[in-house]
Amino acid sequence: MRKILAVLFLVVCILQARIVVDDGGKEVQIPDSVERVTPMIGAFTQMSAMLTGEDKIISGAVRLPKMMSKIFPKIKTMNNVSGSLTSSVESIIASNTQVVFGPVGMIFDENQRAQLEAAGIAVVNINKFSNASEIKGAVSKIAQILGGDAIKKS
Repeated sequence: MRKILAVLFLVVCILQARIVVDDGGKEVQIPDSVERVTPMIGAFTQMSAMLTGEDKIISGAVRLPKMMSKIFPKIKTMNNVSGSLTSSVESIIASNTQVVFGPVGMIFDENQRAQLEAAGIAVVNINKFSNASEIKGAVSKIAQILGGDAIKKS
């Protein structure tokens, strides 16, 4: 009976997750319903907000430009536990983030990435955004992470 329950639990877990392929070609399993994200750079914070993820951003938005604070006021008032874009791994883990995304190698080393993943946080490397085509791909990946209406909007 325990084996059957374990298999059922595993199936339910798998069915409640989605796969996003990051810019390194790695398949990253993310929760089916993403409610808390940490964009690693300001541009991705803005993209997330534009894709209806304003309520989902819980860090990475401490020093918003004044105009962005006016356009997306919820970011400024969210429970921004982890502080700034270069927060410590411990702060990000404490913030209950589900998904961290952006140029991973620019912010975290492999050990820090492993710590995030060990804490159950999906880490999606999005590091290609140097031309219009790559920016379009980054917006698409962020929409995939946020899910729901963000996919249509992207």
